[in-house]
Amino acid sequence: MTARPPKPEIPVVTLTAEQQKLADARRDYRKAKKVLRAKFDADMEELKQTVPKCNPHVWSLPPNAKYEWWYGNWDLRNDFVYCLICEKAGGWYCPKNPTMQCEYDFDEDPLGDSCIHCGAPDERK
Repeated sequence: MTARPPKPEIPVVTLTAEQQKLADARRDYRKAKKVLRAKFDADMEELKQTVPKCNPHVWSLPPNAKYEWWYGNWDLRNDFVYCLICEKAGGWYCPKNPTMQCEYDFDEDPLGDSCIHCGAPDERK
């Protein structure tokens, strides 16, 4: 059995008045940041309560989709729809479904490889 090495001596560091002033300012900054963050979180929670609920969603393609399509950089099969009111992202765009989203039947197709409306490819999954 080996003996425990001796406890190292940690030198005492004394800060100059200028360094102490900087350290105190940094400590005050961290305290203020914590207080502001807590206030911000509380304010955000209060604000979330005032946001009206979006029901039902109004799905559409992103606004830049038509420009992307015009310049040939965009494939309709590979984009998501989003709600025009709350801007929440929806499912894959489906040109044949009235809800504009692809739907999958997991009873007939357990992996959900293709949309029941447009048969969109499984490469998107």
